[in-house]
Amino acid sequence: MSLTLRCLLGYWEPVPINEIEIRSETGASMANERDPEATLEQWKDEMQAEHKDAIENPDPDEDHGIEAVMQVNYRLYYEYDTESASLERAREKQVDELADPELLACSCGVRGMTRPEARAHIEAVRSG
Repeated sequence: MSLTLRCLLGYWEPVPINEIEIRSETGASMANERDPEATLEQWKDEMQAEHKDAIENPDPDEDHGIEAVMQVNYRLYYEYDTESASLERAREKQVDELADPELLACSCGVRGMTRPEARAHIEAVRSG
């Protein structure tokens, strides 16, 4: 049996871990019997619902524009400068091409949208 310490009225006492009750900031019980997988699924469902709502109901007071950040990789070549005992960039070569990203964002703050979601977001802005 695993034990932990609990402080009651200024005194520490050992108690079995499964008897500890954790409370959230609102005072709701968060007992150890909660299923972590169910909690994770509930959180994911809530986040997906918020994301869907942000896509379908854009804030009319915000500026909207679809954007993305991409990275193009370069191979950098250096030469050693004996006088300064430092490495100096000699040349560079682009090793991949600029490609469109899988996920897009809106300047209003909605992130992680697929192309269909980004189109739906902009269409909702224009129809609203």
